[in-house]
Amino acid sequence: MKGFRSVTIKEYETNQGLAKSLIAGITELCERFGRVIVVEDDILTHRSFLRFMNEGLNKYENNDEVFSVSGYWAQKYIKGDNIAFFMKTSGIWGWATWKRAWDFYDYNASGWERLLKDKRLAWDFDLQGRYNFTSMLFRQVKYDIETWDIQWYWVVFMYGGLTLFPPYSLTTNIGFDELSTHTFESDNKIVRNIDLNIDVPITMPDKFHVDKEKHESYAESSYIKLHDRYKSGWSIKTLFWFLYRPLRYIEMILPFGMRLGVWKR
Repeated sequence: MKGFRSVTIKEYETNQGLAKSLIAGITELCERFGRVIVVEDDILTHRSFLRFMNEGLNKYENNDEVFSVSGYWAQKYIKGDNIAFFMKTSGIWGWATWKRAWDFYDYNASGWERLLKDKRLAWDFDLQGRYNFTSMLFRQVKYDIETWDIQWYWVVFMYGGLTLFPPYSLTTNIGFDELSTHTFESDNKIVRNIDLNIDVPITMPDKFHVDKEKHESYAESSYIKLHDRYKSGWSIKTLFWFLYRPLRYIEMILPFGMRLGVWKR
């Protein structure tokens, strides 16, 4: 690996799993350095990615309402729009945070039950009904589906945290194919429009204003609607998850006494 002053490889005798490995690594580096930049092995980065991460980490280090810096942005670049911006969500395809924010991380997502009782809260958590994050969080808490990021989003959401986004994406995800573990669309809409060759200086914002228009466009472009999946064709794996997830959601809204043990692993 080139381009770094030093490289440390940490090996384990057994596979620690996705969630445990990432949480341990982020926590360790936050404890040592007070901040961390996280890039998983299926992420490709723009040549300006690290510069943007470090500038964001330095500029907003003491602003407690800023929880993270994201290198990913779903929309196409609009010429002349060179200012980074804040949104009330998280980003995990190449991102950064500080110890002060990561200290709030809770693998068990304490307080998640509020989503079952407060429809408005669940509506907002689900990006105004566009994606069922509530169901995803429920599955993680009840069945431990070996994920870590939905809990991080829950923390950012519950504390009213902000994430800094670039005006054009500085990362893309190459982990979309039939061999992947958690994704299955080889031509995924949320990475199709990314161009890592754009090289325009990015200006950091001084005001913590959430752009509602960009929030709407993010929600629309980041999550694939049913008709988009239909047009792109149905694989066996896609069909399985399309049928399986609503059944899990039905179980979520049933009283505990009526829930089916068939879903337990």
